[in-house]
Amino acid sequence: MKYSILLVIAAAAILLLVGISFTNTKKGTLDITGFITHSYDANISHIEELPSNTTNTYKEASEFSFPDDEGYHPDSDYEWLYFDGFVSEGKNEYGIMATINHNGTAIFLISDITNKRFNSRIFSDKPDFFKENYLINSTNYRWQRLEEPFSYNVNIEKEALGINLNLFPNKQLISLNNLNSGDYFYSITDMSISGFLFVDGKKINVSGRGWMDHQWGSRLASIVTAWEWFGLKLDDRTDVMVSKVLLDKGKISEIVQIVNPDGSVERMDDFNISYIANWQSPKTNTTWPSGWRIIIPSKKTDLTVMPEFEDQELSGDIWEGPGKVEGVFNGQKANGKAFIELFWKKSEADNDVFEKMEDK
Repeated sequence: MKYSILLVIAAAAILLLVGISFTNTKKGTLDITGFITHSYDANISHIEELPSNTTNTYKEASEFSFPDDEGYHPDSDYEWLYFDGFVSEGKNEYGIMATINHNGTAIFLISDITNKRFNSRIFSDKPDFFKENYLINSTNYRWQRLEEPFSYNVNIEKEALGINLNLFPNKQLISLNNLNSGDYFYSITDMSISGFLFVDGKKINVSGRGWMDHQWGSRLASIVTAWEWFGLKLDDRTDVMVSKVLLDKGKISEIVQIVNPDGSVERMDDFNISYIANWQSPKTNTTWPSGWRIIIPSKKTDLTVMPEFEDQELSGDIWEGPGKVEGVFNGQKANGKAFIELFWKKSEADNDVFEKMEDK
């Protein structure tokens, strides 16, 4: 898989999430409870300074204008839409992920957690962008905007392995400041999912929870050598983003961001991320981290993150799939789920790249 393709699944690799308020210039400040209920002519902006201990350079506040910024940005060097989630039918549980790049490449996976079976596909199409209600529309896949703001249907029409899922937001949109004078990001960390999967030609009705990102810009793709990213979803509906990124000059950026059940955001400064297990792929011989301990003293938090099963490798460059979380969060016993993404640019990184990234 080419590096340009792999970049599209950087599920918020060097991100700094900050909360924003939704303001409609015609109707004033909008009440957000559960689903987002503002009109699409809202303008959204915020200002947030980057803490001094990080390595990224954040500029002035970025301003988003919807629905335009839901769609395609033709002047960007890269752009992708991403979602992951956990869905179930009865006792059967699945982890799912789909990401679509503006060059037409789409990467898609269904991980059968119950039966420990990993399935993935890669498509390359020439899609239409932002026409009528479609953010992206092609022969093999569609990402369609629904009536509710920031609600979508994602459809990959393949009976052997496909999805037709509706996504509805449960928390307010979270935004990333302008990164490196040309990169933009927003996320909804809690979305309801309903619809069906196709696995081996069988239609499976499912429901569950997910996470969506949209990023575009001009610089991120050129400065990253490796990353680890986790989207944690605790059972109390707290979402935690954990990101560790190795930049091209050897600098490491680490971020832990908590999105509380009410949508408020906390950025953590005191944390440690260490490895507790690894796994060597029998297909590529790549050795991947496969267990992590995340400690946040100020939050009285000590969490363990493990894959649901080890063999969820997309290629020798990237591993992605569902995991599980247990331990203590905010002084209380905690359990939950995790979507895990690991990447290293083999052409530029040493074999011990993840060991170099570990907190000591």
